[in-house]
Amino acid sequence: MPHDVTLVDAGVIAGYRDFMPVGPLYLASALAARGRRVEFADLRSSGSPFDFQSMADLFEAADSPVIGVSLLGNSLPVALAASREYRRRGGGKTIVFGGPGPNGVESRLLERFPEVDIVVRGEGEVVFPDLLDALERKASPAAPGVVFRDADGNIQGSQPQRIADIDALPWPDRSLAAHNRFSETALLTARGCPFTCSFCDIIAMWGRSVGYRALDDVVREAAAITASGFGHFNIIDDTFTVNRKRVLAFCRALRAEGLTARWSCFARIDLVDGDLLDEMAAAGCDTIFYGVDSSTEDGWKKINKKLTRDMVIDTIGQTLKRCNVTPSLIWGYPFETFADFCSTVELAYDLAMLAGSSPHRINVQTHFLAPEPATPLFEEYGHTVRFGETMPLSFFEGSPLKAFSACAGYAECLELVRSDPVLFAPFHFYPSERLLEKLLVMQGAPGLPGHAGAADDGQPCGDGRDVATLARKMRFVRSIKPRFRKAKPAPELQATPR
Repeated sequence: MPHDVTLVDAGVIAGYRDFMPVGPLYLASALAARGRRVEFADLRSSGSPFDFQSMADLFEAADSPVIGVSLLGNSLPVALAASREYRRRGGGKTIVFGGPGPNGVESRLLERFPEVDIVVRGEGEVVFPDLLDALERKASPAAPGVVFRDADGNIQGSQPQRIADIDALPWPDRSLAAHNRFSETALLTARGCPFTCSFCDIIAMWGRSVGYRALDDVVREAAAITASGFGHFNIIDDTFTVNRKRVLAFCRALRAEGLTARWSCFARIDLVDGDLLDEMAAAGCDTIFYGVDSSTEDGWKKINKKLTRDMVIDTIGQTLKRCNVTPSLIWGYPFETFADFCSTVELAYDLAMLAGSSPHRINVQTHFLAPEPATPLFEEYGHTVRFGETMPLSFFEGSPLKAFSACAGYAECLELVRSDPVLFAPFHFYPSERLLEKLLVMQGAPGLPGHAGAADDGQPCGDGRDVATLARKMRFVRSIKPRFRKAKPAPELQATPR
């Protein structure tokens, strides 16, 4: 019997191929609860997740009249190229985009790409089943969070509404994703984040309110995950530790249930302490991800965080006594001076040095900032973004541009990316002071043939020995791999004085 809808998970993150997605699986469960027959296709487990021809083949092979595509920013050009190719082949199914990928550019996307019919903003578990009903009746798809073309071809849409009771949602149907192919899965205990980091687009999706699930239901799902064979799950709340009492209750409930699975989560430096970390570790938490995001008080102030360097070092040091840590630093802000950047490298190095005295692992991440359209930072600086076609692709480690560079349709996708710096903003970058030198440092490179001695703004690079020292420190930071329990610092380098 044909399906009513085919859900395609195109939200591929480099390095997370073994991680089962749950966002589209929540949607699949909500559709099934409304009596819909759902087909699920996971490009994350595909051999070529960034190949738009393969995605177009999938659209063509689907036996349903509606294709729902869940996207991250890095897969948006691939999905658009696939939609264009599918239409070129004569395909007539309704194509609906959703997920974080189109966040903030929904109307622009429909204006530029007639191949896509509808974009759904925010939570889709209530809106999407209603949308299918409307499409079957050939009625207007107008509803909160639905962006579409009306009968005259004009773009219409409204703001999404939050789901008032997320406990009413069924658990994600993990059976659809053939979970024996994945080593770990995700657990959601809450949706939303109350904070206002200027580079982050979460508020544009969820607003500032946080919707919490009942803890007894969360623990039951954790038990079901463990019973199904997963030895590890990742709590994907935007900020798990935002409610201290709730975290304590969750940890104690897990222990009372006798669950043995290990788990990880996202936390904030200023929302944990030793007692809370003890409870989390005792309940199975083996890794905490911290968004450090800057390295100077002025930098933190500009992105709306109230941190200090000492606070970061102390909290991560405390955490390492109890579990593994992944601190994430961001560089490449449009207001970032070279001195700010040097401070970020020094902080990354000092954090990596903590591994030598800890029984646990640290994986210091340094991310080149990707512009996101639906953010205050882009609103202020978006007009300055550039495309990095004049720089070696190897410089863009961790960026969407490098992620799909090996796919069969790279040239076509690259043409799309070049064509619109707003729609494809995450593939661009903010210019900042002495950017080329920063890129060299992050590559751990002493120099770049053809560019040595000149910064991107045409000014002298300055003291090359300083750049070389920073590059050596970054090589050390990258040598601290998460699979190692301990790592010793490079013998020629010492910890930066605080």
